[in-house]
Amino acid sequence: MTVRGYGETPYTLQKLTIALNNLDGTFGTPVTWADGQMFTSEPEHDTDKMRGYGKNVRGLSVPVGCKVSLKGGGLDWTAFVIMTGSTSNLSGSTPNEMNQIRPQAGKNMPHFAVIGEVVTDDAGILIVGHEAIQLENIPAITADGESNKYVVSEASGYSFPQGDDLEFIEAYEDETDWTTPADAAAVAAFFA
Repeated sequence: MTVRGYGETPYTLQKLTIALNNLDGTFGTPVTWADGQMFTSEPEHDTDKMRGYGKNVRGLSVPVGCKVSLKGGGLDWTAFVIMTGSTSNLSGSTPNEMNQIRPQAGKNMPHFAVIGEVVTDDAGILIVGHEAIQLENIPAITADGESNKYVVSEASGYSFPQGDDLEFIEAYEDETDWTTPADAAAVAAFFA
């Protein structure tokens, strides 16, 4: 029987933390995406094969970045604003508040960091972080009028390495040894 080490059996996304990345080593205040459902990172490589005398004799596979997708139930206003650089205006008072979000046309999308927390079946936790993601599209909002289903928002983007690290992966044997970054300094410390 093969014995697995701690952190090798992750099974459920537990939390997604999002913070604006100012691309100068500083970050905005992190928020937790309410009802996160999916966080996927797919490393992308430049590849090439060199031929010699009718066969492949050398190969290149150089990691250059990661394709990323994010999905959540409902629409998390705060995370949406960070990820899209939208303007947000809150007016009125409870119970008559109104929140306006206006994604801006003609402006470059901002960069943001994501830290995903995935619990493991041995009381540990797996952490996956990306320092500088830029969405390729405003999150799609799917509202289903054919059946009674909650709205889902999802988007894809690209994670640009800010140094030599393609992505940040950490495993903790005991979940209580991990602390979700609560401020901009803690986000910067995670990616340091």
